[in-house]
Amino acid sequence: MEKTSSEDDAVWPTGFMDVGGKSFRWVYTNKPVFVDFTLTEMKNATKWFARWKAYCCNKTKTKHD
Repeated sequence: MEKTSSEDDAVWPTGFMDVGGKSFRWVYTNKPVFVDFTLTEMKNATKWFARWKAYCCNKTKTKHD
């Protein structure tokens, strides 16, 4: 069973690309290209993107444990 995170229910700001109003959990599950971009290309993330990147790193680590 997959562990839940306190960040699972964080919601992207309304109107942000095609993920606005969606939870981190939804985006992680349904937008694998965005997750891959986040993990491989996003460098020096700040603020909201740093929070999102940390979420992706934690979920990926948990998935592989």
